[in-house]
Amino acid sequence: MIIKDLEVGPEQTVATVEQRSSRTFKDGSGQHRLDVGAVQLETWQRSPEGWKLKAVQEKELLYLVRDGKPPTS
Repeated sequence: MIIKDLEVGPEQTVATVEQRSSRTFKDGSGQHRLDVGAVQLETWQRSPEGWKLKAVQEKELLYLVRDGKPPTS
């Protein structure tokens, strides 16, 4: 994850983050690899125990690749 922007407030902080991930999974047709890149808005709320993630909103899908190819609709 890369923090692109950070708006820090006393009770709430909003981070714009770029997330890139790769994972493998199995389904009925076998094992697959999924690569995803997205920009997300993360809202963090201050609590008595510390900062807690309140919400994640996808802002932009950068790419989605399954087994080296874009998914078919």
